[in-house]
Amino acid sequence: MMIYTVDENLSSKNACERAEASVAGHQPASNPKKCSRCLLSFIIVSVSFIVLCCIIMAIMTASVFSKTNDLKDLYKKNKQLDLIFSNESSGLSNDQFQLERNMLGWLKNTIQKKILGNHQNKYLSSNEQLFAKYTPQECGMPGIQPRFLNTRIMNGKEAIPNSWPWAVSIGLEGPRDKVPHACGGTLINKRTVITAAHCVIRNSIFTLVGNPTPYTKYRSIEKMMRIYIGVHDRASIDNKNIYGVESIIMHERFDPITFKNDIAIIRLDRDVSPSYGIGFACLGKLNQVQPGDTVYAIGWGYTENSRNQASRYLMQVDLKVQKKENCLIQYIDIDQFCAGNIFLKKDTCNGDSGGPILKFINNRWTLVGIVSNGDVSCAGTGIYINVAFFYDWILQKSRLQQSNSISITLPCGFVVCLSHINTQEEVTICLVCQNHQINIQKCFNMPKNRLQLQSANYGCWIEPDLDLNMTTDLDHHDCLINDPSIDINNNSLQSLNHEHPRYSNLRYSSFQLFDNHNSHLYWLEPTPAGEFVCASDNSIKIWDSNTGNLLKCINGHLNRVFNLRILSNNEVASASADKTIKLWNYFTGENLKTFIGHKDWVNCLAEMSNGNLVSGSDDYSIKVWDLESDHCIKTLVGHNYYVHDIKLTSDGELISSSADRTLKIWDLCTGQCKNTLIGHSNWLGRLLVLKNGDLVSSSTDKTLKLWDKNSGKCVRTFEEQGDLITNVKELDNGDIISTSKDGYVKIWDFKTAKCLKTVKPFNDVITCLHIFPDGQFLTGCINRLLKLWTI
Repeated sequence: MMIYTVDENLSSKNACERAEASVAGHQPASNPKKCSRCLLSFIIVSVSFIVLCCIIMAIMTASVFSKTNDLKDLYKKNKQLDLIFSNESSGLSNDQFQLERNMLGWLKNTIQKKILGNHQNKYLSSNEQLFAKYTPQECGMPGIQPRFLNTRIMNGKEAIPNSWPWAVSIGLEGPRDKVPHACGGTLINKRTVITAAHCVIRNSIFTLVGNPTPYTKYRSIEKMMRIYIGVHDRASIDNKNIYGVESIIMHERFDPITFKNDIAIIRLDRDVSPSYGIGFACLGKLNQVQPGDTVYAIGWGYTENSRNQASRYLMQVDLKVQKKENCLIQYIDIDQFCAGNIFLKKDTCNGDSGGPILKFINNRWTLVGIVSNGDVSCAGTGIYINVAFFYDWILQKSRLQQSNSISITLPCGFVVCLSHINTQEEVTICLVCQNHQINIQKCFNMPKNRLQLQSANYGCWIEPDLDLNMTTDLDHHDCLINDPSIDINNNSLQSLNHEHPRYSNLRYSSFQLFDNHNSHLYWLEPTPAGEFVCASDNSIKIWDSNTGNLLKCINGHLNRVFNLRILSNNEVASASADKTIKLWNYFTGENLKTFIGHKDWVNCLAEMSNGNLVSGSDDYSIKVWDLESDHCIKTLVGHNYYVHDIKLTSDGELISSSADRTLKIWDLCTGQCKNTLIGHSNWLGRLLVLKNGDLVSSSTDKTLKLWDKNSGKCVRTFEEQGDLITNVKELDNGDIISTSKDGYVKIWDFKTAKCLKTVKPFNDVITCLHIFPDGQFLTGCINRLLKLWTI
């Protein structure tokens, strides 16, 4: 009891003391024994955690070292294999070589995926990054995939070594550098480099590298030029990376002022063996460059615009393809595109010309563009050549450079019959037509010891081979010989004039539209009064058709005028790149109305039977306008790219062609698409509605197609084999007439799809074609030269 009493008293005392301490603002004293136990527990937990972390780190480190050692061992084996592959006398047969190379590619790919994953650069230096899929026989496959970490050519970072194995540096021996760099290029096969045409002109290339003194000795760009392949650091070039130039082919229609057709082919003096660090880029046959796409430029160009010196290391930059209105030049040709980022100052610069613009397509790097020209500050948008539009040209010119070929120059406009070619191997016969600096070439593969008859109408069509399988000479072929035979190396060649009798009397008279300014002619509409209403740059101009004198100039548009329509009420409607449609008084030139609603260039116009106007635009849409209210009453949406042309049919339907490679048939009452016609492999251009209701479409794939409108099926294909088709019309007799960008006029047989007549009245783009009721037709060139034709 006493103990209890004492404890109770003590407890009461402690309670009083705690209460007094609380009132005084103090906390009671801690129990020292309890604090000691807490501290001991904390120390034990901390030590245990540290020990556990050390154990985990030790396990991870051991794993990393194990993997790194494995990688180093594999790397040594790979280097040994690469040394074997590079040794021509290694004793491996072709089959063994191919098997070993395939095994190595599989091994590297497996290592990359299973061991390194996305961190292949963590354990190996840049020169040791061999662990990526690499197959030398395939284009567009680098030894190591490039990385893009906000790099740019101007003031940027260098590319990963060997990530762009097709990059080529083009230079001359000059005073500014031991290894002067003038331009870039792209290796597309073992003997061919693609670059810009202005890179192979003496004055242009000297601007970049100075005036090399050896030119006075060699007197030839080909002999002075050096091609550096398989190079990353230009200061580390040895003889195996240096190639000479056998020949240069510059596009015959290159314009050094506008940079149109800015493309050239360089043939190397020896074959390049694909290996690690050297590979080929793929060529894009179809246009795959659209606004918003990301493309990549590489080169050794200037990294600072204020310094007149090329980069030592290969640089890279990612660019955004821009819409036309974002570019700093007024007109971009269809075979050009612009790209860059003026806000981020991403751009190419001097010395990058001729270099590749690449896009990753189907897991391969594809050459889609060539650096051409751009903003002088190198911090805006650049202009690039669209390689897809020159795909056939590249193949043709590359084929002409084969070693087992024979070239024969003939007068233009002739069909050629080839006689027996007595050879022991297959030979390519190249027939070259040269006239007014126009160079047209056709090649025929002639198998050994075979007798063939081949004929070709230049720029139009090639008849199928006729294998005669007998010994004979040309007189047996019923060929009308107009010229004496040409004997070259005992190979007999005869030529005869080919002309369809229906158009044997085709004649023309030419006259010039005179202007005080050096304006261009983009569209032409004749009037019953004998005047020409034309779209000329930013204005509408009216010329006297008898004298060619300018009668009136109507201004109001802020950009190029693409299309004109003389409406049934004699008013003039115009479509422009300023995104507007304007209505004009033909007699006074007064701007009556302006239609605003499109978000991009307006390309085409058509007038409906009720007086409404239809327009097609680069904003992918088609709009129907009420001329009375100035409002858009209907918008047709369905195309995925630029709308290039529209035509109305007799039953009130609308036909549209687009850069998305399709034609669409629309019900204008409902605004719904009734049918989509698919068959072209590239952009669609001008349309034609025939008298029987069928359709004819033109395309940048260089074909015309005849369509049954009701079934939506392609009935016939007209193989153009020329340049971009700019116009297509129907003659009174049902034949089809077309014009092209390279200045040709062609007449086609509607039933057989064969070319009946080919003439070349211009050396520039034919922009206008008009058929008169009396059967005559008028063609107009971009330089305002007109020709009136009589059949």
